[in-house]
Amino acid sequence: MSREKGTGSVFYSTQRNQWVACAANGFSPSGGRKYKRMYCKTEAEAKKKLREFLREKDCGGSQAQSTLSVQDYMNQWLETVKRRTMKPSGYDRLESTCIKQVYPHIGDIQMHGVTSTDIQEMLNDLSCKYSQSVLKKTYDAINSCMRYAVNSNIIDRNPVNGVVVPKSSRESKEISILSDEEVELLKRECVKPFSRGKRGGYRLGYLCILLLNTGMRVGELSALEWSDVNFKGRSIRISKNASVIKNRDGDSDRTYVNVIYDNPKTKCSNRTIPINNAAMDALIHIKEITGNCKYVAANQDGDFLKPEAISNTFRTIQKNCGFKKQYGIHALRHTFATSLFRKNVDIKTVSTILGHSSTAITYNIYVHIIESLKVEALSLIDDV
Repeated sequence: MSREKGTGSVFYSTQRNQWVACAANGFSPSGGRKYKRMYCKTEAEAKKKLREFLREKDCGGSQAQSTLSVQDYMNQWLETVKRRTMKPSGYDRLESTCIKQVYPHIGDIQMHGVTSTDIQEMLNDLSCKYSQSVLKKTYDAINSCMRYAVNSNIIDRNPVNGVVVPKSSRESKEISILSDEEVELLKRECVKPFSRGKRGGYRLGYLCILLLNTGMRVGELSALEWSDVNFKGRSIRISKNASVIKNRDGDSDRTYVNVIYDNPKTKCSNRTIPINNAAMDALIHIKEITGNCKYVAANQDGDFLKPEAISNTFRTIQKNCGFKKQYGIHALRHTFATSLFRKNVDIKTVSTILGHSSTAITYNIYVHIIESLKVEALSLIDDV
């Protein structure tokens, strides 16, 4: 009967007329695998010696791991466990959470010495500086790592057990939306014709109008192909997402690279968006420029336009509009959603169009808008 890989083997040696217990035992200086062989009179004795050896080996490895600092162990966990199970963009965010939030507080403590108090104090301190979302990400990162350490017999118990995520003392940041006046200024500026060699105008200014009327994420627009656009059915299929990730291959001098994933941000991000008249007009104008390319938002070489390039165009348009406040590209998505709420579109429909995984997420993001619209509605009702 064969044994599980990594647990050694027991066999009878006719050459020595003895039972042999054999197990891997590290590597030689040249990199070859070394083996421990124990010779016994009986099969039962060989099996017993093998169990004892493996137990001692595991114990010694666990003890060595438990003396690693939290930072060293988490780096090892990130590289050997998480990197192979996560999308690169998600892995980048997790690594950033460890480096920026976890390591400065408890990174120097040895794994066997970290306590629930250490972790609670870390989160309490972070609650004064960061949002609730950052606190939750930090808690999830350290909890996942410590659970793995327990299952690997590195530590006896998870020190995150009993730790409470405190409420952030930072006020929740309200979303940014363009005013009606700013929307009109933006639309007039976006459609200015582009002429090579002359100042003014934009090659793909209509992309901002498309975002304003569909609520797409900028990464979804970057990855959008003309085959995803159904002009006859007046719909857009969202099934991909472009993202900027760290270059970990070392095959170039670039710190970050742009990639397209065949699946967008979440499962619910796979969706179909209806095309309104403004979006249709924008797509028609864009097709005149990039219609022969694979991508809707194509650069002059025919490749997909990077998300930051679209954001830069939006930034330039705002500057030329004379906006007093500079908005991030996501403000176009928020403005679109707010417009739907103002037109009394129900939250389930809005959530589906935006690609949120639940209506709770939609409500939490737009709670200030929803509540203010309720107040406006009540003010229109005469006293009973």
